[in-house]
Amino acid sequence: MFPLIELGPLVAFVLAALFLGEPLSAQRLLGTVLLIAGVVLIR
Repeated sequence: MFPLIELGPLVAFVLAALFLGEPLSAQRLLGTVLLIAGVVLIR
């Protein structure tokens, strides 16, 4: 229905890194990608 909803975790990941100073790591990026993939598969 709303294809941009799947981008929510990715936007949160980027905003947390930019504004909150969260460290960017391969684990966090992989987790975000897996989360988005799971939402796409369920939808």
